[in-house]
Amino acid sequence: MNREIEIMIELQGYWSGLLSRRADIERNEKSIASWKSELEAKESAVSLLENEIKSDKSRHKQGELELSERDGHYKRLEDRRLMIKTEKELKALESELQKIDGERDSLESEIIILLDEIEKKEQDLSEMDADLVKLRVQVESDVMEAQSRIEDFRREISEYQSRFDQLLPELSTGVKARFKKLIESGSGEAIAPLEGNTCGGCHFRLPGYEILDASRDDKIINCTNCGRFVYTK
Repeated sequence: MNREIEIMIELQGYWSGLLSRRADIERNEKSIASWKSELEAKESAVSLLENEIKSDKSRHKQGELELSERDGHYKRLEDRRLMIKTEKELKALESELQKIDGERDSLESEIIILLDEIEKKEQDLSEMDADLVKLRVQVESDVMEAQSRIEDFRREISEYQSRFDQLLPELSTGVKARFKKLIESGSGEAIAPLEGNTCGGCHFRLPGYEILDASRDDKIINCTNCGRFVYTK
């Protein structure tokens, strides 16, 4: 096999390893972002529920004050009953008492419903808090493991890059320039084996004479379709 083909195969291996590790880093970074986003969403939900409970408790307190005011007003009206001298005044008083009594009933019902809602929300909050604690522990553990993997991948990338940089100058000037252009393209693949009569990179069928040239040690050929260097195994 042509020596430059051997070098390019080795270089391709380093470059493919480098790209693979970059992809691994990207996947792990996305996982970390996803885990943190999930945790933030859970924390936000807990915070939202806490604020709802605070608001409900404030409404409950306000309702209790209003009920107390209605009770006081009702008592004062009852005290006035003894001072009433006419039937008209009595009817007016009883009408007002009835109105206040209805308001008291309505307030009491609202307060009872609100207390039930607060109790339910506090139970939900307790469960969410417990889940949040577990989630924080899990996310912290997962993130630490992912960050450790990322550091390992970065070390491997550095090693691949170092080997690649050391070996690249061994290619001849023209081959090196073309190889670098191909390897820095979208696919990151500059050389591919022939699979029968087709390019192993793009699966284009090459002419017979190029297949013969590819088998010669003194020839370096490129796929006429994708431009990759091709070689026989």
